[in-house]
Amino acid sequence: MVTETSVYTGGKDVSGNVRTTGFRFQTVAVPKDATIISALLDFREGWGGDYGTSVKNRIYGELSADCLTFGDSSLPRNRTKTSAYVDWDSAGSQGAAGDWYQTSANAKPGSVVSIVDEINSQASWASGNDLCIIITDDGSTNDWWFEPRSYEYSWTTTDSARLNISYGGAFYDGVIDEVKLYNSALSQEDILLDMNQGKAISLGTVSNKSGSSTQAASQEYCVSGDTATCTGPILEWKLDENTGTSTVYDTSGSGYTGTMNGTMTAGDWIPGKKGTGLDLDGTDD
Repeated sequence: MVTETSVYTGGKDVSGNVRTTGFRFQTVAVPKDATIISALLDFREGWGGDYGTSVKNRIYGELSADCLTFGDSSLPRNRTKTSAYVDWDSAGSQGAAGDWYQTSANAKPGSVVSIVDEINSQASWASGNDLCIIITDDGSTNDWWFEPRSYEYSWTTTDSARLNISYGGAFYDGVIDEVKLYNSALSQEDILLDMNQGKAISLGTVSNKSGSSTQAASQEYCVSGDTATCTGPILEWKLDENTGTSTVYDTSGSGYTGTMNGTMTAGDWIPGKKGTGLDLDGTDD
């Protein structure tokens, strides 16, 4: 818990002791085993200018699924650290005092995705647990220290340290059908055509799809009578197998066979948008 107006990170004190700082972020709402897309630390600059220009910080996490408050008998330097770490070295100019490092300073803390991922992957991690970050010197600094300004959150939400996490990868709970992947953006007209395949009688001549015969599978994505170039998906899982618990097949011609994971059963094949689809349980499918 930060109880001073500023904290020092990295480098050594006047007695030559390495400075180690801990930050405890409470109630981190990230589900267990979520895919961490981005994770960035941010602090306000304490001094600004050229102070501590050769400090070599190293950022760790505490290897705990729900870290406890720091105190005299439980200092950051004595906590078990993650094997993942990120180096954060000072630069010739830090920025102005009071600036946020991620937006104004040259020496921005790097991504801590690997650290958050290691903590989030622990068996007892749960959304809402507390997560601790530990910043120390990498052992090679010959300068003084960084001074990121950070207040205790209960004092002010304006200047407190920040850990911004974006995640995805949660399991989908519901029916999935007609999966298609294109290698370019689709217009509204493209999407309308795709969604209405087979909804109306086809009139006119088959379009002349550039680079393929008039009998090619991708021709179904061309408007009848239109001679302009049209392009089908590079992956298509129609999910019309209606059998099996391990494989779905790509009908685009690209050969991207899909693997069914989790606890899929024969009963997960149910009526879909067109033909059959798969009912995913939201847990591990």
